[in-house]
Amino acid sequence: MKNPKLIIKYNPFTVKSEFSLNDKKCNDFFELTKNKRLQHWIDKIFIELFTRYNCKTIEIAFIGTKLDAIDVQSAVDLFQYQYPNYQINLDDSKCKDVSVDEKLNNVKELFNVAQKGPFEAFSAPEMKVLFDKALSPNFEVTVLATMSAGKSTLINAMLGRELMPSKNEACTATISKVYDHDDMGHFVARRVVEGGKTTQWEDANLGLLDEWNAKEDTSIIEIKGNIPSIDERAGIRMVLVDTPGPNNSRDTSHREATIRAIRSSQPSMVLYVLNSTQLSTDDDKALLGLIKDVMAEGGREAQDRFIFIANKIDNFDPEKGESVTNALKNVRSYLKENGIENPLVIPVSAELTKLLRIQKSGGKLTRSQRGNLSTYEELFIEEPEMNMLEQAKGDLSSGLYQELNSQLKDAVAKGDDVAQAELLSGLPIVEKMLSDYISKHALPSRIKDAVDVFRYIDSENKISEDTLKTLESSEFERGNIVQQIENFENDKGRLDQAVKFRKKLNDMTYKISLSATADRTNIDKKFNAAMDEIETYFQNDVSPQDAERVFDIAKRKVDLLISEIQVLLEESVGKEQISVLDQLRNEYQQYVADILKNAFPDDCMSSVKNIQASVLNMPDAADIILSATYDKTHEEWTGTERHGFLWLKKRNTYKTVHEEKVDMSVLATEFSTNLQEHKINQYQNANKQMELAFDHAKKVLLKQMSELDSKMNESMSNLKQNMKDQGKLDDEIKVMKENLDWYESFTIKLNSVLDL
Repeated sequence: MKNPKLIIKYNPFTVKSEFSLNDKKCNDFFELTKNKRLQHWIDKIFIELFTRYNCKTIEIAFIGTKLDAIDVQSAVDLFQYQYPNYQINLDDSKCKDVSVDEKLNNVKELFNVAQKGPFEAFSAPEMKVLFDKALSPNFEVTVLATMSAGKSTLINAMLGRELMPSKNEACTATISKVYDHDDMGHFVARRVVEGGKTTQWEDANLGLLDEWNAKEDTSIIEIKGNIPSIDERAGIRMVLVDTPGPNNSRDTSHREATIRAIRSSQPSMVLYVLNSTQLSTDDDKALLGLIKDVMAEGGREAQDRFIFIANKIDNFDPEKGESVTNALKNVRSYLKENGIENPLVIPVSAELTKLLRIQKSGGKLTRSQRGNLSTYEELFIEEPEMNMLEQAKGDLSSGLYQELNSQLKDAVAKGDDVAQAELLSGLPIVEKMLSDYISKHALPSRIKDAVDVFRYIDSENKISEDTLKTLESSEFERGNIVQQIENFENDKGRLDQAVKFRKKLNDMTYKISLSATADRTNIDKKFNAAMDEIETYFQNDVSPQDAERVFDIAKRKVDLLISEIQVLLEESVGKEQISVLDQLRNEYQQYVADILKNAFPDDCMSSVKNIQASVLNMPDAADIILSATYDKTHEEWTGTERHGFLWLKKRNTYKTVHEEKVDMSVLATEFSTNLQEHKINQYQNANKQMELAFDHAKKVLLKQMSELDSKMNESMSNLKQNMKDQGKLDDEIKVMKENLDWYESFTIKLNSVLDL
């Protein structure tokens, strides 16, 4: 095909992609893009285009939001770089600058309208729960780092005050969550202790948080206050999550929380702080391995989720021949060596930003801090290479760069050294990227989830449409319909079939699915690869001191591996819940189809049959789980016991060794055997959870069946009564028409909110 012209329309609020080829609708890419965000498929589609249409040049017009157009242009640039013999001419002039905050507010208003409308589904309590869950306001930004990277300094810089403990040694032993509240003038904090109990809110300060961090029973520290560098958005509250290093965690739950943050399928962000002066630690490599896998699976959205912060740039002085440019090249090379392709690397001096903001807010600096501030401010303003905006330019969208560069020029023109130094420090770049991610991914995702709640009304509207047609039938037809309803109600075969189906459901036993089996296979591969690496640590006989060091390295590796397996199994259990309920739901839908087939001939276009089919239609598995508060299953998850016995045994072994060398091969065998047993225990626990999920799914389905049967009986009874009473019939027809008119008007408003 010669120079095909392709139009791509993409709506992030409905996650709908449409294609037109040479002015005709095109379905060639339906499977590639169906229900997937643009960021998941845009990098895959170009080679598909050139292969499918056998051409060298393609004209593409993209119609969508300006934020999505940035990703399309970036994907085009990358493709052209990789395949210089192909030409893509991109036109994105019809893209719009859409206010996602305004759309979110409009969706909320529509839900309030729907709750007061004529359809009962929206006034049901569980509907409000589903809607609130879809619009959960908290947007988590997890800050990860290994020891001495400056993680606490970075968070303090964002807070504009010294609040989080910051020492040379590892100082975070528990998880802290900082919730942004723009209306608060100070910070307050409380502890979540073992068992989930909370303490009273207290005024937060560095000494108090340091004290709480050291307490053994502290599970989480919660902090509320205004994060001045972050503006509270419509429906979004930023939550900064400060995590312990993977091997400084007080217990396994902290490590698992870190892994969940990395693997999260919900829109959230991870700031990975690196010490730009000292790269490559075993802890870094372990965490980067987890991130590599997630980024490989998640496309551009995952690419945007992870920002690698090259911190401590203030330690470089170009006047002494220390190159920031070379340091950043080293950071990117280091990440690439660890499998991270095309990372977003932002150079930052968190210390400079922190000192500037403390001083700007009227806080007190020590003599040493005042000296550092003066030195850093002069360094960043006078040295061109210390312009972090220019250093990061290649990783920024043109819009983001232009916005910050414009602010920088204004600060220079006004002679505002403080504003200039703050922009040059690099952290404002990160904060703007957080805001852009919320606009591009988090808010559209929330709007899509919220709009999905509206689909409940479709079934009620369909019932209303079919019922209205039935009510408007002729007198003769109405008599026939009444007879059909009575025959259906008195059908003993139908009732026997219901009893048999319930018995069949109760007798079903759980069998692990192919998907769960595949998950175990992938976990085994990870486990075996990690064990092969760990075994290399035990190859030589070494001194007792070196043996301690080897065990410490192996222990850190194994701790993270065990926690990763735990999280992967939890994810597998979650997927199995959906799979199990889908399987049982399909059994139920087949049961309904069989009943209706037996009750009505194949050639019967009975409106009663249509009404019953609509009433008995069960929601999707994911919606059933939400409405049935399936979280109970997660609360029952007990995890696995710590494998501390292994380390205690290791210490006892050393006490009995009276030579200068330790036979590591003996210990390696015991080490491997214990870990294999531990993994098997984790599998057994997961199996129990899957069996519990299956039993729970049966109970949920039976409850749903009872509710639908009751709803159908009530619907049929009302329909029959209306058919016999002309006065009621006229009133019901009037109400039905009003309801359908309301629904049509509501649908128009909803579509206008979602349109670009």
